[in-house]
Amino acid sequence: MTEYQKGQSLRIIDVVILAPYLIYLSRKLREPHRSILLVTGILTAAYNGRNYLLNLEREKVPPAPALTG
Repeated sequence: MTEYQKGQSLRIIDVVILAPYLIYLSRKLREPHRSILLVTGILTAAYNGRNYLLNLEREKVPPAPALTG
C-alpha cells in the first residue's frame, strides 16, 4: 500500500467513523464542550471529504506533458 493509498484510507475513516463519533459525543456533553466537538466533527467530515474527492479527481486527470526548452 502506497503512502497515497494510506492517506486516502485515513480520510475515509475520518469521514465515516471519526466525524460521526465526534458529533454523537457532542450530544452527550454540556457547553462549551458540546459546541467544540460538534464543530470539530462537522469540519473533520467536510475537510477530509473534500480532500478525498479532490484526490479522486486528480487520479482521473492525466498529468500535463513536461515542457522542454
